[in-house]
Amino acid sequence: MEQVKGILIAITLWTVLIMMGTAKALVTMDIDKWNGPSGTYVCKDVKTCWLLYRAAEVRGDTYYCNSAIIKRDGKVVWFKNFYK
Repeated sequence: MEQVKGILIAITLWTVLIMMGTAKALVTMDIDKWNGPSGTYVCKDVKTCWLLYRAAEVRGDTYYCNSAIIKRDGKVVWFKNFYK
């Protein structure tokens, strides 16, 4: 019986470790505009947020932007300040 408990504990620990390793990061892009809607986009990864930003820049949608900030789990990975 003790061996079964030990095996179950080991399986549980491995499952938790595997789930922690495969956890998806929360990636967001915060857009601040002085004329128009500001907001936050949630993306599946940093590349997707960057492509959304680039598409908006090509369309000219960044004309009224103050800043654009891409974050992964709350840490800034890319930003652009339009005042500089």
